[in-house]
Amino acid sequence: MSPLPIAPEPSASARRAEWQRIALSLLLLKCALLLLDPNLRIFMGDSGSYLHGALTEWIPPDRSFTYPWLVYVSAVFAQSAFALVLLQSLFGVCTALLLFWMLRRGAQLPFAWAAAPALLLAVEPAQLFYERMLMAEAAGLLALMGCVASVLAYVRSGQLRWAVLLVLAGLVAVSMRMSALPVVLGMTALAPVLRAHARHSIEDPGRPLLAVLRLGLHLFLVLAMTVAAHAAYKHAYGALTEGKPEYMREQGRMRLGLVAPLVKPEHLQRFGLPAELLNQLGHPLIDHRTRELQIWSNQGLWAQIRDAQPPAGADAVAGKIAVRALQGDPLGLFRMGGATLLDYFDSPLALARLRNDAGDVAPNPGMIRDLRTHLRYDASDLYARPGVVAQVFLGSRWWLTAVLFALAPLALAVMWRYRQPGQARSAAWVIGFAGLGLFASHLLFSHIVSFRYLHPMPAFVLASLALLLAPRRAASPRSSDVA
Repeated sequence: MSPLPIAPEPSASARRAEWQRIALSLLLLKCALLLLDPNLRIFMGDSGSYLHGALTEWIPPDRSFTYPWLVYVSAVFAQSAFALVLLQSLFGVCTALLLFWMLRRGAQLPFAWAAAPALLLAVEPAQLFYERMLMAEAAGLLALMGCVASVLAYVRSGQLRWAVLLVLAGLVAVSMRMSALPVVLGMTALAPVLRAHARHSIEDPGRPLLAVLRLGLHLFLVLAMTVAAHAAYKHAYGALTEGKPEYMREQGRMRLGLVAPLVKPEHLQRFGLPAELLNQLGHPLIDHRTRELQIWSNQGLWAQIRDAQPPAGADAVAGKIAVRALQGDPLGLFRMGGATLLDYFDSPLALARLRNDAGDVAPNPGMIRDLRTHLRYDASDLYARPGVVAQVFLGSRWWLTAVLFALAPLALAVMWRYRQPGQARSAAWVIGFAGLGLFASHLLFSHIVSFRYLHPMPAFVLASLALLLAPRRAASPRSSDVA
């Protein structure tokens, strides 16, 4: 398709009008959907941990410790479950606006082509569902989108102030969802390279040595900020939990579960554990589908190591065993990840996982009591009234599966289409690399079929489709400006 003529830059008043139109449309859409289904949903023990953390000073050892603060300042403070749903719906509006900004101002797509993905994201089944879940997904996606948008602003403008914002937004995303860590670190490290690629002809034309020195300086500064911010975060978490500086207290346990099928007798023996522990497991170690059970079951690998070690040292030993197991078979993660991807086509397994993600386990009596007492919310018959949004989510299996498998090819296609220099290339490559990062992270670090883990992907699939299908514009002479 040949490029269209260069369109004139919209005036400031025209840009304000566009923002008002899309923001108002998103708000009205969310309000209508809240009227249709305002119910808070619960997911197994995760929601119970977050609620307990919001009501007490307890710090969850294996999930976000910052999300309970959001629960406290909304639902607990207002004594209303709807306050949390409302807050997370506003997060959904902000997430969609960031997507609109990346496509409209970042890639300079026509208004309709930038607005349509934003509006579609606002009604996307997983997004709507997790806005109603007592879970960190909606907040985590907003922070992740803020990180990616900051990367784009930094690449376009070249200004380090955006690098500060991308580091902070990435850290918030990690604090909400540890699964965001690989993507956040990857995008942070990649940002100075993308910046240099986009701006070397503007800043250092004909001076390759200066361009390399500028890249090295930016790379050093961004990585230094990232290391400092993440170290401060881990030390703060360690101080709160009276433990070591870590992202989470049971980090070793999670790593062990991820690589459990790769664990051999010699890995246990290296740390003074009897090899016979592997014969006492209640679930076959070699089966990639039992990795979740190896983490949580009382007959799993973690429980056996915990019972054979002093409690204070079990997590550290589990982490070291995981490292040795991965070093012994570094390609094992790819094999297990590929097998898990294929499990999305196993209908009995996939449907069971989808029902599980939708919250098919009733809250325990203590949580029902806490919800009634502190949030004035009756969850006793929650699963007898799934609501419209939960029903739509339960029907989204093939949509989310298609998103998972389409994300990487779409990201590569976008980067290929926008391979020529220009402002649109910066936006396309930032969005493309983020999509590739999400897919790679899921392939390597998702130990189960989980539609919840796919929640961040539709935003980048919708963005990629818009970038692929929208008419191309000729490169703008103002391509180095940032909104």
